[in-house]
Amino acid sequence: MENVNGNGQPVYSLLISSDVNTSGTISIPYTGFSFNYTVTANQTSEIYLPTNIYNPIGDETIFNFGVKVTALDSVSVYAFHHKVYFSESSQILPVQEIGSDYIVLANKDFTGNSPSEFIVEATEDSTVVEITPSTLTLSFRSPGVPFTKLLNKGQVIQIQAYGDLTGSAVKSLNPQKKIAVFAGAMQADIYCAGADDHLYDQNYPVNSWGNTFIIVPFKNQGGDVFKIVAANNSTQISFNGSNTITLNAGQYRDTLINNAVTITSTNPISIAQFNKSTTCNQSNLGDPAMVVLTPNSLNKHRAIFKSVDGPNSNIWTPNHFVNIVTKTSSLNALTLDNNNISTSFNVVPFNTNYSFAQISLAAGNHVLKSDSGFNAVAYGFGSYNAYAFHLGYDIFWETATSSNDLVRSTIKINISPNPSSGIFTVTSEQEITATEIYNVLGELISPLSLGRGAGGEVEINLSSQPKGIYFCTITTVIGTATRKIVIQ
Repeated sequence: MENVNGNGQPVYSLLISSDVNTSGTISIPYTGFSFNYTVTANQTSEIYLPTNIYNPIGDETIFNFGVKVTALDSVSVYAFHHKVYFSESSQILPVQEIGSDYIVLANKDFTGNSPSEFIVEATEDSTVVEITPSTLTLSFRSPGVPFTKLLNKGQVIQIQAYGDLTGSAVKSLNPQKKIAVFAGAMQADIYCAGADDHLYDQNYPVNSWGNTFIIVPFKNQGGDVFKIVAANNSTQISFNGSNTITLNAGQYRDTLINNAVTITSTNPISIAQFNKSTTCNQSNLGDPAMVVLTPNSLNKHRAIFKSVDGPNSNIWTPNHFVNIVTKTSSLNALTLDNNNISTSFNVVPFNTNYSFAQISLAAGNHVLKSDSGFNAVAYGFGSYNAYAFHLGYDIFWETATSSNDLVRSTIKINISPNPSSGIFTVTSEQEITATEIYNVLGELISPLSLGRGAGGEVEINLSSQPKGIYFCTITTVIGTATRKIVIQ
């Protein structure tokens, strides 16, 4: 999105990681420009984009140069906007995880000097986008009155307002034509007039919102601003089981919170976390930064990421951290850079089933993993500068029985260890009735077509097979799912 003018040309980079060696392409679909990249297993490649303009300027500007990232294998992608005093970052969702129906989570400048903003990007040609702003836009679009724009593949439209654009509705009128939405502010003071920064993070479609969140403030900042927006009328929201508030669709509430808190709701909600302006922070470091959080139901099992000081030799955010939430019973299953970190955790107040940690990190590559899953946010602070991005979540996709479309799996399956030397244990909340192994050519490996296991657990022995990628198709009493497994 548009950032503040001045302070030099911004530098844009993508952090791309995978648990296998892989490669891919970064392209500008509108012009056909592209270049290739490679990734080493369990490492993060930071790929700097060519110096150019990557953002629209102004309200209702149509911008042609959206960026597409593809890969031969599953990758995680994080985007960085580096600029002196105005850096920011975001998780980038895969196309399967974006949608057609959004309620925007943005923010406004505490001083009112700079606009709130969001952008919408099309993934298909002839995508008609309907936008209903929540406040008067810079182009005098009235709040609550929808208007439409036509976008082609890779095109972006930017919306700006001096009021808070949180609660604006954005939808693709053809649900099959997915759109991506990013939101925040061009530059904003948060909580006090104590220095501003760019705010930028990808929004989740409404179908990815949830009802239970455990939120953890950034380390040493004396509390953060958390903003909650509702998708439905009469949504009741509770903090640690009490202090209930009620919001209608598109309404929001923000509040300063200085400890780990469990937030529950009667209908789906979305929550964003904001680091405050520098002089409002206990550490007197950092600046406004934004990250949209995921509900407890969306967990990650392996996150490969990089803590970034700044482009090349510029050290703009030298203090790095990660916040982690996991089940208390699974603390010993979680490792950071192959180290057990269970002693770094505290039990979440009023919710002993979960524990949290705020951990300082060195710059560079990190691997966070747990077979039991976790929820985590990476962030960094410097002098009047900050970044924050969510480490993502695992969603497995299956082929619909009546078409070739991919649909979200409801089958709860875990395979561990993965990767392994060839021995895998498959567990499911449902009874497993059959298990089959296929190679990358789609060939069934005989005689390793495995039948019914004991209850919800099956052991797979592929130690005689060559190293590489395989696919395990698991049939349970409620359906069939396919998972990738790796022999290394």
